[in-house]
Amino acid sequence: MSVERINKHMEREKNRKAQKAAQPAYEVSVNDNSFKVTGVKSEKEAIDKLSKWSAFHNMINKKKENDEEVNIEAKKIQG
Repeated sequence: MSVERINKHMEREKNRKAQKAAQPAYEVSVNDNSFKVTGVKSEKEAIDKLSKWSAFHNMINKKKENDEEVNIEAKKIQG
């Protein structure tokens, strides 16, 4: 791989990370666990996006089986 090609790749990667950092992000907390969600415009969208993830369902269901209280809240952390 030429140095020029590597430099182009590094530049693209840097731009991609900068774009991602500029996106709005929300932190969704479920009891003592928190998840960072990007690419959404509101707290409700953040919770909806996270709720489509099967591991999230499994965690919620396990807490409900153990009769634990489930508190879900979202707050904006960037953007």
